[in-house]
Amino acid sequence: MKKIFLFFISILFVVSAFCQSEKKDANQKFVSLVSPTGGGYVFYLPDGNMYDKNKIDGSPYIFENWQSGVVYFKKNELSSDYKFNYNSYLDQVEFIKDNEHLMITNKKDIDHIKFGEKDFYYLLFVKNDDKIISGYLDKLVEGKIILYKRYKCSLLENSNNYTITAGDVIDKFDQDTEYYISKDSKPAFKIKTNNRKLFNVFDSNKELVKEYIKNINVRNEKDLIKLFEYYNSL
Repeated sequence: MKKIFLFFISILFVVSAFCQSEKKDANQKFVSLVSPTGGGYVFYLPDGNMYDKNKIDGSPYIFENWQSGVVYFKKNELSSDYKFNYNSYLDQVEFIKDNEHLMITNKKDIDHIKFGEKDFYYLLFVKNDDKIISGYLDKLVEGKIILYKRYKCSLLENSNNYTITAGDVIDKFDQDTEYYISKDSKPAFKIKTNNRKLFNVFDSNKELVKEYIKNINVRNEKDLIKLFEYYNSL
């Protein structure tokens, strides 16, 4: 079990005041940024700007409460049980260790991360502009066609410059979801949840699928899962 933690090189990014320190022992190796005050936190967005949690409405996390889970490595190893959450703005799976918020950086060593009844895989997928990028997708259905869910989050800046108190501009996190499928081990691509366009993703048994799809609402996630489970069973 000792070598498992060598796979974690993790960075604490939610702190109120920053100073850098390196912590090492026989079981772990990671670099963290430690808050000397332990107060409310701020974090860095991809553009390098720093935003204060208290000045943003909503949350980038998909769970209100952090969930117990484990990391499954590609070498058939497991991590210890940590508390996990997914930050849909930063596209990062984060975990709590010794009261520190850490993110996983060695994604290439990980098969998937399971927590809160979610199975997150770090995969290649095709964006709307046809660029292939890597990111976390939540696997919903396994089989000939694999169905994934992608959690997205954007930051809506306050265009009206509305203030609660002097100097406190309130922005807002806006969360959304998309669905992706993967076939023949190729990068996942986005699907639209309407009957006509969804029907075209199936390569065989089209008449059976056509009849099945008449009796469900594919905009409903449970029905969408049922559809792909049905197809994969044929």
